[in-house]
Amino acid sequence: MGRIASDKIDAFGKVTIRYLGKLRHIAVEAVHRNRKVTLLVAGADVRIVTDDGELLRTLTLDASRSYQPLNCRWPVYDVLQQASTSLMS
Repeated sequence: MGRIASDKIDAFGKVTIRYLGKLRHIAVEAVHRNRKVTLLVAGADVRIVTDDGELLRTLTLDASRSYQPLNCRWPVYDVLQQASTSLMS
């Protein structure tokens, strides 16, 4: 079963949703700040759509993170951190 939530993208390009009892901050992009959006939520799957129907983002929420970054931002950091840690040991 899904749900629909209305929100506005904040000044930093994020929207907030409650998932598994905690607030999750979802990065969209700062270029979309102050745009009204609709969040279509089905379990952990989220789609963020503007009022005129433009799909801004689709993602599966990671329950281990409160901040849901845009694709390819954190994984690169994690790989670099893992590589530097393994070189030091």
